[in-house]
Amino acid sequence: MISTRLIKTTLIISSISIILSACGGGGGGSASSGSKPATPGATTNVAPNINDMPTQSINERAAFSFTPTVSDSDGTVNEYKWEQISGSAVTNGFVHSLSSLEFIAPEVLKDEVLTFKLTVTDDDNATASKNVDVTIKAFTNLTEINFDDNGLNQCLHSSHYAEKDLGIVEVSCHGYGIQSIDDLEKFEHLIQVDFTNNSIADLSPLAEHVALQSVWLPQNNVADLSPLSGLSNLTGLNIANNKVNDLTPLSALTKLEQFSAFNDSQGQNNNDIRDISPLSAATNLKLLWLVGNSLQSLEPIRNMTNLNSLTFGQLDPSSDTDDISPLAQLTNLNELLMANHNATDLMPLAQLNSLNKLTIYSSKATDITPLAQLKQLTNLHLFTTNLVDTSPLMQLTQLEKLHVGGYTTSNGWYDAKLENVSFLEHLVLLKELSIGLSQVSNVDSIAQLNLLESFNYDRNKGLDLTPLAGLTQLRTLKLWPSENGISDLTALANLNNLELLFIQDGLLEINTFQDISALSNKAKLTSLVLDGEVEDLTPINGLINLELLHLSHNQIIDVDPIFALEKITGLSLFGNDGISCADLELLEQSLALQNFEKPESCVAN
Repeated sequence: MISTRLIKTTLIISSISIILSACGGGGGGSASSGSKPATPGATTNVAPNINDMPTQSINERAAFSFTPTVSDSDGTVNEYKWEQISGSAVTNGFVHSLSSLEFIAPEVLKDEVLTFKLTVTDDDNATASKNVDVTIKAFTNLTEINFDDNGLNQCLHSSHYAEKDLGIVEVSCHGYGIQSIDDLEKFEHLIQVDFTNNSIADLSPLAEHVALQSVWLPQNNVADLSPLSGLSNLTGLNIANNKVNDLTPLSALTKLEQFSAFNDSQGQNNNDIRDISPLSAATNLKLLWLVGNSLQSLEPIRNMTNLNSLTFGQLDPSSDTDDISPLAQLTNLNELLMANHNATDLMPLAQLNSLNKLTIYSSKATDITPLAQLKQLTNLHLFTTNLVDTSPLMQLTQLEKLHVGGYTTSNGWYDAKLENVSFLEHLVLLKELSIGLSQVSNVDSIAQLNLLESFNYDRNKGLDLTPLAGLTQLRTLKLWPSENGISDLTALANLNNLELLFIQDGLLEINTFQDISALSNKAKLTSLVLDGEVEDLTPINGLINLELLHLSHNQIIDVDPIFALEKITGLSLFGNDGISCADLELLEQSLALQNFEKPESCVAN
């Protein structure tokens, strides 16, 4: 039973409360930081709320982002402020005022915890704060790991990788004899691998590295490309000089921008690719190098309109397609190398108005009229064995580099029928000219090429040097006649910018010049090769910058002028059997020669 006294007490307290409330009397209430005192008829501001932020983790050097859950029950959050309060300083990508915590994780030697404080402010200046921990995980240093393949182990323990760890994004190992790349499974962030010149055959370890963007494997033993089929992020792939004959696994790699599968003399292996239709969808390709393969058809490249650089075909006569019409669509091409021995119609090339560099190897093309349309060409290599009429070339007045004639391959050389080079007088911007393996004997037209810096005359007919007399910008001059050798060097007297001068005859002993006084003022010469009948070396006294001197098969007896050549490191006197043995020994002792080719015999003291 409730007592009367208790009831009365309760009523009195209730009455007092009602009176105080009606009179507006204040009581002691708590407010969040920054809250204003309550006013009659106003509600108290509630501070914003930050949910608990669990510990985060990220690998060193990786991009980190974390967005906290923040709310304000009676308004909006106007300001975020992040502060780092412990751990290695974060400076890269750290913005203090974002709603999320973002930065690039620092490099650490061992796992480390960084602590950040978040302070948020609402539209009534009330604040709330909380901390979050971020664990930075360190990668294992490569020096602490023993890789199974000896070559890979040697590469990754080299000085280049001394400070690297398993978090690297690129591995490059050239010429280490690597056979297995199984240990790439230890790396989680690879974007680029380069294993040029090794012995790799199995690419299956690459299949899991789906982030790979570039794979370089020239000069290996690869035959099967299947492990690459899922690498959809690949933009660059090089399989030059391998054993590949099927490109089918590449059919889904539509992001490819560079693909090389060429064969050259540097590799022991050769790809044998004939069908390039699996590349049809790779319309983003900008570079496609396939030279050294015999392609059945060029049709798959018709839609590769982004191509800037294309090479294809066999340097030696082959069974290449004779239809090059798809080339006409590639109007963005800047560079084209076409080794095609069946095509006779070059008309599709006339459409390539962006071409700057063109190289053609052909044994059947005889009409180069379409090339006259390529007014923007600056670099032309024209190796056409049956070409006779070169007059269309006079239209290419922007040319700066020109190589014409026959050519050599690992199987021998192919001479050209070319005889007339009178068109050269129109190409006044030429800086580099090469005429090789042809029937040319008259080069009077080059007298107009005042900008010429390099002239290579390689195994052509005889040569009169008179047209060279005024080419004072020449720095490189290589002369190798195959008939009617050179007898007089007087025309070279004013070519004082020469740095390299080769006058050879390939042991034919057809050069008969004896007097080399025209070379006496060539102080810029660093390399000099003379095959002739030289006896007196006095004019070389002033060649103070000479580093290489080859005087094989001359008639030299007195070598005293050679002692003045303090910079010389390479010397050949082979075939000059009249030199004193004592002089040869003294030359070897006095000069810092790295390579000295002596005569087979010498004159005893």
